[in-house]
Amino acid sequence: MIEKLLNERIIGYACVVTTTIRRKDKSSFEKSLKETKAYELANQMMHPDNILIDVITGSYRKRKELLEIVDTFENNTVSRKNPIGCIVMPSVFDLGTNAKEFKRNYLMLCQKDIGILFLDNSDLSTVDYNWQYCKTLSDTTPFLDALKDADIPSRQGRKKKPLVVTDAFKELYWLYENYFISEKVVYKNKLIGKITKVAFNQLCDLYESLPEYASDEYEQEQLHKILQKPKRHGAVPAFFPDIISMRENGVSLKDACERLKFAPISEITFERLKIKAEHGRSATGKATFQYHDASLEESILPDENGHSY
Repeated sequence: MIEKLLNERIIGYACVVTTTIRRKDKSSFEKSLKETKAYELANQMMHPDNILIDVITGSYRKRKELLEIVDTFENNTVSRKNPIGCIVMPSVFDLGTNAKEFKRNYLMLCQKDIGILFLDNSDLSTVDYNWQYCKTLSDTTPFLDALKDADIPSRQGRKKKPLVVTDAFKELYWLYENYFISEKVVYKNKLIGKITKVAFNQLCDLYESLPEYASDEYEQEQLHKILQKPKRHGAVPAFFPDIISMRENGVSLKDACERLKFAPISEITFERLKIKAEHGRSATGKATFQYHDASLEESILPDENGHSY
């Protein structure tokens, strides 16, 4: 248990894996910590004192800090809310160096009623930025089951180059959102080369938050009638039915989003999320079959070489 964090409801966590330093080498150890994404998180939204980092070496595999966080939340007598506490992580991969370890730690947190927020993945997050549950374990199980060892990148902890929404990415994004190409082509193509699923989802989230997104989306409606197609990237927010209900009762979309503390969305995005919410996978499956353009997909299939994200 961590005495100084006993009354905290939100604690940050990250993990760095290294085979080049020894834990007893204090200067190298501290230098390694300062090069982790956890320190980026500290500067963005949390006090550094509220972030704990496990360093895993070739001879030390125990996640002592993660277990300390769990113990701290369980001993918190000030707040017994649901969830009892929330753990914030830069990446889903901070919970495990392989799929088995990730799933074990993920299920442990869920079973102990601890909310999980991954900054790079909304599919596996169980709480939103209001620190309230937005998904149940049954909601995230399909994504959890699909996770394979090959999806887990190195956790050496070095900060990656910043993600940038380029014109080439925008072109790829709209091909994807219009269902013109299959998902596998998204991760390896002539437009941007190779990209991991995590990086692609991060870029999608970033692009959808930019001011120009709404005008680009409107252009896609004029060109390809995207309004009638279900939203492809991202999950439907757990409270989206509340937005639908408010709209049906005459509340403007802007006011509905503000009341629910949800990032503003356009009318087009609202309608596309509504299709996805009401019809689920059948809608996305139908769109995948109906709008797929084999010749267009063929034209962006990758050369042998390509850069990676």
